[in-house]
Amino acid sequence: MKALAKPSLQKHSREARNSGLRLCLSTRFRTFSSDATPFPQKENRDFDFRASRLGLVPNWIKHPCLHSILQLPEVLVAVGVLSGKAKASATTDSDLDRATQILESIQRGGNEHLASLAIRAELQQRTGKHGGAFKTLSKLQSLVSLEEDTQNQASTFSLSMAIAKTLWYMGNVCEAEKVCVQLLDIDHVQDLPLQYASALTGYGLSKLVQCDSLDDAFTVRDPLRMAVKYLERFPGQYGLPLIAAKLNLGVAEVLFGNVVSENRDLKVPIDPALKTWTQAMTVLDGRSPSTPSEKAIVAALQVRLEGNLAWGVLKINDDMEDIVPLASGYAGNALRVLDEITEIENGEKEFLRRILTVVGTCYHKGGKAVTAEGLLKSAISLPSIGCTLTKLDEKSAYSSLCDLYKEWDKREGDADNFDSKARQLELTLPDQWQGKKEILSSLWFWTPEEFSY
Repeated sequence: MKALAKPSLQKHSREARNSGLRLCLSTRFRTFSSDATPFPQKENRDFDFRASRLGLVPNWIKHPCLHSILQLPEVLVAVGVLSGKAKASATTDSDLDRATQILESIQRGGNEHLASLAIRAELQQRTGKHGGAFKTLSKLQSLVSLEEDTQNQASTFSLSMAIAKTLWYMGNVCEAEKVCVQLLDIDHVQDLPLQYASALTGYGLSKLVQCDSLDDAFTVRDPLRMAVKYLERFPGQYGLPLIAAKLNLGVAEVLFGNVVSENRDLKVPIDPALKTWTQAMTVLDGRSPSTPSEKAIVAALQVRLEGNLAWGVLKINDDMEDIVPLASGYAGNALRVLDEITEIENGEKEFLRRILTVVGTCYHKGGKAVTAEGLLKSAISLPSIGCTLTKLDEKSAYSSLCDLYKEWDKREGDADNFDSKARQLELTLPDQWQGKKEILSSLWFWTPEEFSY
């Protein structure tokens, strides 16, 4: 690590390498009025980015179809939520269901009906109702199959990948894996680079969540490596998917090391993960995003990569004197990128809690317990978004605060309280997701169309 990985890590810490701690302190988060226009009448790119989104907009939620169904107030509210300009209420989903029934009564399987189903699936996925999203997508798929001649191969493939994604989030990872395997078995699927790499990603991430034994560990990285190598065959064409593929592969390297360490009672260095994430940062640094959509995806990838690098550096635990400043540089960069996202409120930024937790851990490691406490309390005070991966972040924030209080005199009660909250939150996760490491929250199960808007 000292001879090889450290210099490359320092390269991507940039100016925040020396000022990360100060940057974290000086950052001021922005808030916005809740009476903003729910959804500006522009283009599909107005749907804000989420790693949890299903990628249904380009094929199923189109103009002028979208423009016509926005005349229904229930649809207008739902689209406002998906664009980050409004918040979901307790009745948003049920209201949208009624609007969908109206459109179905007018023309079952018509473009407006299909669009309303796609909007509902996206809304359910965003608000953590992954099982509901799966049911809605299944209905959409059944209607599409009746009109198969009107749909092209790419759109039906993407719909199947969206279904696999909902299964993965709801904990049915074996079923998600089966869907991806079926897609990988399609003739000439390798002629569609995004589709092929996406199915490899879904297959690999499904195996990753199931990774428990040594046998699992020694094969879990293979499909994610294949996705990286395949996308690298098209230099300059698929930069964003390649960065996402390297992000996921780095997490697989961590899980591989954890399982081997636990089963063979030895320490596996975190270097391969750090190297992979650093390579992804190199690809990302070479991009100049030109559209709002690309800027949003680049920002999301950078936040996850820099957050993971900060977390990984803190795991080194050797005699390097600059571990904490280096980690703080990465975390400070991630926090800065999140602060620059002005289109949505902080409570809706799905990875903010994770970064605040990492920053708080940097201060904890640096011996600044009071500042660490404030940051970790800010992390747990953010509203719960509800989807599976953000729950992992929430649990991690509680656990980190528990660890901090364990080191304070006369704070055992607080430590036990936050440990209990972390355990309670754990029980709300799908069975397959319980006990999983917090690093898995940075994964991106991406579908082919997610890079199109």
